[in-house]
Amino acid sequence: MNKNTYYERNNFSIYEVTNKTGIELTLSELKQIELAMLITPKALTTFINILHNPANLDEKKKEKFESIMKQYGFVNSINFEATRTFLISQARKVINLIGSMYLTPQKLYKCAEFGDATYYDRYGIIGFGKSFFSVGTDRKVDTIVHEFSHAVWTSEDTAYNARTAIKDLNFIAQKAQIYQTNEDRDTLLYSAYLFENAVRTAQ
Repeated sequence: MNKNTYYERNNFSIYEVTNKTGIELTLSELKQIELAMLITPKALTTFINILHNPANLDEKKKEKFESIMKQYGFVNSINFEATRTFLISQARKVINLIGSMYLTPQKLYKCAEFGDATYYDRYGIIGFGKSFFSVGTDRKVDTIVHEFSHAVWTSEDTAYNARTAIKDLNFIAQKAQIYQTNEDRDTLLYSAYLFENAVRTAQ
């Protein structure tokens, strides 16, 4: 079976990258992915709205804004402005990419590797692991946010363990808040784990 193999199933073409990493999605699995892809833009829109006009937010939403700002290493909204604008722009790109992927399900497949999902930059496709199909909706949305952010701008996850990533990133954020270090802030800005967590914070 070669890397150009396609499967036809109920009008969907499922692309298999290789016979080792690409596995045909069942219709049920594909529908779970599609449902998460329909819900995720709403979560991203909520994130955008929190960041868009912080001066007019109610107290609860202001707390969420401040939490997101601190996660990215800032304590002052003026200094956070460029990062805030960038995150809004990137979140919109993720929404657009999700819409595009929804219309081209041949870029979605089941991955034989462990974990919820993996983005393959070489092929521009996302493989969903076995655990993705056994978790709740919030976790599925978090995974979609994480993996699609890789496709737009965030770095690979090789520097972090999924179980400890947020703890490690919080430590970097605290350093950035104290020392105002651009290097630390860049590390935070290009982390898919942090973007995933920031979007979850906005909900």
